[in-house]
Amino acid sequence: INAEYGGSAPFDYSNCLSELVMTSVEDEHRIPLEDLAKRLSTNLKNGLSNSEREKRLNKSGLNILPHIDAKEQEYWETALPNTTLVRIDGELSRVLNRNLVVGDVVTLIEGDIVGADIRILSCSNVTVDMSPLIGYEDSIKKRGIKCTNEDQLNSENMLLASSYIVSGVANGVVVSVGASTIMGRTLGSVESVKKTPPSKRVQLMIYELANQARIWVKNPDVLSRFNHLDFLITPTAGVVTFLSKMVVANIYFDGTVQKTSALYNFVLKFKNVEEIREQHPLFLRVPYSRETNVQYSIHKDTVSNRWLLAVEGLPETVLEKCSHVMKNGEECVMGEEEMKECIKQMENLCKQGETVYAFAHQYLPDSLYPRNTSWESTQLKSLENLCFLGYLSMENPLKPDIERTLIRLQSNQTKIIFTGREHPLALKAILSSVGVVSEIVNQSHFVSPSTTAFHGVCFSGNLLPVALESQNLLENSPWAAESIIIGRVTKVESKRQIIEYLKKKGKTVGIIGKRAADALLLKKSRSGHCLQRSGTKLHEREFRYCCCG
Repeated sequence: INAEYGGSAPFDYSNCLSELVMTSVEDEHRIPLEDLAKRLSTNLKNGLSNSEREKRLNKSGLNILPHIDAKEQEYWETALPNTTLVRIDGELSRVLNRNLVVGDVVTLIEGDIVGADIRILSCSNVTVDMSPLIGYEDSIKKRGIKCTNEDQLNSENMLLASSYIVSGVANGVVVSVGASTIMGRTLGSVESVKKTPPSKRVQLMIYELANQARIWVKNPDVLSRFNHLDFLITPTAGVVTFLSKMVVANIYFDGTVQKTSALYNFVLKFKNVEEIREQHPLFLRVPYSRETNVQYSIHKDTVSNRWLLAVEGLPETVLEKCSHVMKNGEECVMGEEEMKECIKQMENLCKQGETVYAFAHQYLPDSLYPRNTSWESTQLKSLENLCFLGYLSMENPLKPDIERTLIRLQSNQTKIIFTGREHPLALKAILSSVGVVSEIVNQSHFVSPSTTAFHGVCFSGNLLPVALESQNLLENSPWAAESIIIGRVTKVESKRQIIEYLKKKGKTVGIIGKRAADALLLKKSRSGHCLQRSGTKLHEREFRYCCCG
C-alpha cells in the first residue's frame, strides 16, 4: 500500500482503519444511559421481551458481518463464538450470536468474543484484545463505564464486534449489529470500493487485521518438531502434563494436610453440601483474571442475612490479602508465625509437584454493602482483610514419552524455556521427574556471572524484570542453561518480553501457545504451534478464534 502511494514507512493499520470508518458520528457511547434506553426502546435491567426480540430480528435480519465471497463469510462465522449470555424478560439465556439484536442486554466473561458493538453498563476488571480491529501490538485495552473519546473505536465504555475479552466480566447493551458495527462498516467500505489494485490491497489488509497469527496446528506432542531454534518457549501444562486430567491430591485445612482419601470425612464435617449451597445462594461470580490472579463469588448467607465473599486463587496473592486465619472453626488474627506456617505448608505441597490453590472468605461489612445491594450494578471495592481457609492441591499427570521427546529436542541444540503459572518449586519437581534437572537461582545470578555453568535453572516470574535487564548470555549466565524454568508466569506480557529480549540478542525464538491471548506472541516468534484445548465450549471458541484462517 505504501509503495502504491509513494510511501516507505511501516504501514499503520490503525490510521487506515480510521480513514475507512471515518470519525464515528454515532453517540450511543456518549449520551446518558436513560436517553440510550429510550432510543433503543429497551430495559437496561431486564432486557427485551422474547416477543420484542423476535420482531427486531425479523426486521433487522441476522447479525452477520458483510462478506465478499464464500470463503471470507466462512472465516467470520467461524471466528465469532456461537452464543452470548442475554437477559430476556429478566432471565439470562444463551442466544446464538447471529440472533443478537439492538437493545439486547448481555453479559460477557473472560474468553468471550464480542458478537456486536456494545456499550458497557457495568464491569469488573475488564481488559479486551482489539487486535482484529486495530492490528498493532498495543492491542490489549482496559475497559470501564466512562466515555473517554468522541469516537466509539477508542472509547473505554465500548466493546466492539470481533474483539476478545481477555479478563473480567462486563454487562452491556447492544447498540449495533452486523453491517452497522464498526467492523461491519469497515468491511462494507472495502467491499464498496472499486476493485482497483490499491483498493484490493486495502481489502486484503483489512482481513489480515483479524488474522494476526499464522499458526500450525499439530498434535500436542510437538516439541520435537522444532528445529533450528536457539530457544523454544513452552507452557508446562499441556506439553509436559495433561491439561484435563488433574486430580485432587491433598487438602490443607485447619492446620493439617489431609489426603483425598479423607475427603469424604472432610465433607461430612460440613454437613450436607447441597444444604450449604441452598443456605448460600450465588449472586455474583467473577472468573479468574490474569490481572488479579484470583476468582471470587458473592453469596447471600440466608441464616445471618449477610453477604459472603468467597475467594480462590494463587496462594501468594490470596495470602497477602488475608488479615485472619481460620483455626478450630474460628477466625484468628494472622500473625507473622501463622503466615510463615501457611507459606511453609504451601511450599511443601509444591515440592511434591502439585498445583496449589488457596481459599479465603469474608463477610462483607453492612456499612459498605447493605443487605439490599444489587450486584448487577455494584462493584466490589477491594479484596482485603480476608480470612484464610486453606489449600487444595492437584496432581499433574505426565504425558507418555515426554522424556524421550525432550532429549530429542535438546539434541538439536535448542534451549527450552518452560513457563507456567504454577509455583517454581512445583514446576521444578514436575520437570525433574522427566529428567530436566534444575537449581533455584536468585537475583544475584543475573547481576553477576557465576563461577560455574548452569545445567538448568529455575526462578519465579517476579524476577523477570531483573533477568531481562541482564546483558549476559554467556556461558555462566542463567540464560545459557540448557533448560530454564520460570514459574508464576501469569501474563502474556511476560512471554512477550522474553521473546523481545532474546531477539535483541540475535537469537531465533519459537513458542508454543495455549490460547487466543497467545496469538500475537506466535506472530512475534519465528515459528509457533497452538495446542487445541478440547473440552469446554469456551476452550473450543478460544482455539477457533486463534487459529482461524
